[in-house]
Amino acid sequence: MTATSDARLKDIIGDFEPRDLSGIRLAEFTWKASGEYAVSPIAQEVQEEAPEYVHADHEGILGVDKAGLALERVAFLEGVLRKAGLL
Repeated sequence: MTATSDARLKDIIGDFEPRDLSGIRLAEFTWKASGEYAVSPIAQEVQEEAPEYVHADHEGILGVDKAGLALERVAFLEGVLRKAGLL
């Protein structure tokens, strides 16, 4: 997956300070329409802690920006490891 990230297109406003989002759980479930198994955060639960990662489509169905959420979680964990002298 590639996303546009060219500095020439951005107005940088500062360094990102990641939050502890460990309270957002991953749920195991099956999709009602297909019965297909999946693991994912639940949009309504993400919305409570990090609403910027939740978006609604034209029918009001919620989706999660999993890449953004994962990036913040990894950045937070890197900070924890760095403070502990493990990174």
